[in-house]
Amino acid sequence: MAEEGKGLAMVILGIVAVIAVVGLVLLFKGATGKYVMGSEYAQFNPYEVCEQRVGCPLKEVQGGIDYSYRGPLLAICDCPSGEVATPVIRPFDWREEFYPQG
Repeated sequence: MAEEGKGLAMVILGIVAVIAVVGLVLLFKGATGKYVMGSEYAQFNPYEVCEQRVGCPLKEVQGGIDYSYRGPLLAICDCPSGEVATPVIRPFDWREEFYPQG
């Protein structure tokens, strides 16, 4: 009688394990590996802003570093035509960026 109960318990445990594995696979099937951010803004790396978006080397970073300054954080890019001030922070909606609905 004890052997029947042990076999039945193993069958039930096996079924639960299979359901758990299938559930985990379905849960992570749509994962992108990208982080989720709870803010309305995203901050870029100042070097990337200048080199990739503007095409010039970074000279310095200005603004928004402490609470006494009210302006945005800017990357000052040193271009041949003159300095270009580019915002380092931009509006960010993670739902639209990582999970587009269209």
